[in-house]
Amino acid sequence: MGIRPYLKPGGIFIFSWEHPIHDRLTFEQSSFTFNKSYNIEGPEYNEAWHNSVVIHHRKLSTYINTLIETGFTIEKVIDDVILPDNEVSDTPSKWYSTQKAQLVPATFIIKASKK
Repeated sequence: MGIRPYLKPGGIFIFSWEHPIHDRLTFEQSSFTFNKSYNIEGPEYNEAWHNSVVIHHRKLSTYINTLIETGFTIEKVIDDVILPDNEVSDTPSKWYSTQKAQLVPATFIIKASKK
């Protein structure tokens, strides 16, 4: 059914999820590489959950276009990365590492309103 019926006209919907490009990048042999296609959508085992959870991969445009097609107005999309001023030395192979965040955003936020 979705969220739309629960909102009044003009109601605001804020949605955040892991950025779809984030799980395409893997740290292997001292460098980051793209290990999966960003363009292929559908169910897949999630590496962050040690391949025990299935998550449906979607492109960012799919999230945005689905909201538009179901009667939402997109007000803002944020996928900026804000890193600490001081150098953080963590393990680059961690799912959410500073090194990975320097290359691709970890999350996105969409603000939409019901027409």
